[in-house]
Amino acid sequence: MTYLDYTVGATASQTAATINVLGFVSNGEDRVNFDLDIHVNSDNILTFDYALSVPTRGNFRMDLEETWNTNTSVVTSSLELRGPHGAVTVAGTWA
Repeated sequence: MTYLDYTVGATASQTAATINVLGFVSNGEDRVNFDLDIHVNSDNILTFDYALSVPTRGNFRMDLEETWNTNTSVVTSSLELRGPHGAVTVAGTWA
């Protein structure tokens, strides 16, 4: 049985870079899939996308996205939790 499996990837150009970690972790009964992306570009914008899903627990899912503008110090965030009984979303911006 595999308890942890993941891949790490990276791409870059003169104007942007991305790092991705994709995989799963398991305790032998439940499995949690994860996907993390971090993007940065030449405009000093950093975006962080993170998703978790648990198919064995009613397909529970969590999605988090944050964007940080280092020029203006403005951060926008969105968090969504979704399960078999509905969803909750929290979003906001702060400086």
